[in-house]
Amino acid sequence: MTVNSLCPFCGKPPVKEAFRTLPVMYACKNKVCPIFGVSMSPRDWEKRYKATQTKFKHLKVGVPEGIGDIIWVYRKCMPYCEKISFIINHVGKEGTRQQSEIQHRSDNVAMQLPNVKSVSHQFGFPSWTHNEMHLKDVFAEILPGTKTARIDYICNALLDRGVYLEDIDRDLKVQWDMKLETKICPEVSEYNGEYIVVYISGDTERGGDRENRWNVDQWVQFLCAAMKKIRKELPVIFIGAKFDEDTLINISKLYERARGRKNYKVLIAKEAHELFYILKNCRLFIGYQSGLNILADEFNTKQLILYFTNLRDMKDSWVKPINRKNGKFNYAYFGEPINNILDRMNFET
Repeated sequence: MTVNSLCPFCGKPPVKEAFRTLPVMYACKNKVCPIFGVSMSPRDWEKRYKATQTKFKHLKVGVPEGIGDIIWVYRKCMPYCEKISFIINHVGKEGTRQQSEIQHRSDNVAMQLPNVKSVSHQFGFPSWTHNEMHLKDVFAEILPGTKTARIDYICNALLDRGVYLEDIDRDLKVQWDMKLETKICPEVSEYNGEYIVVYISGDTERGGDRENRWNVDQWVQFLCAAMKKIRKELPVIFIGAKFDEDTLINISKLYERARGRKNYKVLIAKEAHELFYILKNCRLFIGYQSGLNILADEFNTKQLILYFTNLRDMKDSWVKPINRKNGKFNYAYFGEPINNILDRMNFET
């Protein structure tokens, strides 16, 4: 169902153009979700927004496992509670190496968000709910005998479709500035902010799949071309998790060989406060789409994000409004010619 499709009940168009608007109001007074076509009575919609009528002492929120998903939900829910706890829903099985690392990354960032009380985990969660559950409940269920409310809230499906974060459930305000604390990272502090940060995922080794993601050689070609455009020999800081380590070491060595000099560092699995410092103080962040892009946006760091082609509509839907306009946020897609991507790499201050 498209945003401006006809009402499934009366067959008439919406009363007014409804792009980026939830819910769609039709002439027959029916309110319909424009994404999934779910019909809700006015009373149901009022319940969804009841969570905005008070400020809860403690809000427990079920979220997907990604850093980005956690931050998006935090930004939507934090204005309405004093403390927040995350129940992170994982698709994979508990105890596997990759799942343990995802869990660590989630904990590493989530626990550093101001006023987060606790983080817990659920495993084997159905993957489809990572996209569909955002419409389940903005109405908060008060847990018996407590001052705690419990909701499930997920908004990545709408962001994927290009709906701005501030336009999802408009009654829920967005807390754009999270005031994250940083801690000096000795490995980069010596550069006084004159360095570039690069994140490349460990699954880059596959390359050439349907999403047109680059292989190792293409990343090296791009980084060398980027340095040539910058016209300044800045150190490159490769960052990533344990899962990414082998790929980053491989790329960094090939990059050194292509450049004829060693001017880089590979920093793996840095703790959150140091990671925040690295992203906050760099001249430019080049990132394979990940939660690191959301963190860079938080610090108003100039960045170039490379999207998979299947997320073409996402663009800047999650970005701070100010960074959509001031040139700090730039995006491109795997599969585009490298020269086109370089043209969007806004390095100059």
